[in-house]
Amino acid sequence: MSLASPLILASASPRRADLLRAAGVAFEVFKSDVPELGPADAAHFAPQELVLANARAKGGAVSLKFPERVVLAADTEVALEGEVFGKPRDLEEA
Repeated sequence: MSLASPLILASASPRRADLLRAAGVAFEVFKSDVPELGPADAAHFAPQELVLANARAKGGAVSLKFPERVVLAADTEVALEGEVFGKPRDLEEA
C-alpha cells in the first residue's frame, strides 16, 4: 500500500467529506452500492450494531474494489431509547 495514495471515503456524505477536508486529509469519494439496513431491520439489531453492520458492509464492498488503499466507512442512524427512526427524507421530516 502506498502512503501517497489518498484515503477512499466509502460515503457520499457531504458532512463526512467536510470533516476530512477540515482535517487536511487527502481523500477520494467512492460510494458503495451496498443496500443499508434500516428501521425495518432494527428488531434484529441494537442501534449500535446496525450502524456497525452498515459501515462494515460499505467498507468491505469498497475495499474489494481498492485492495491496496485505505478505506474509511461510517454510518449514521437516528435512534432514541433503542428505537431506530432512520434517516429523515427531508428537513420537514427531520
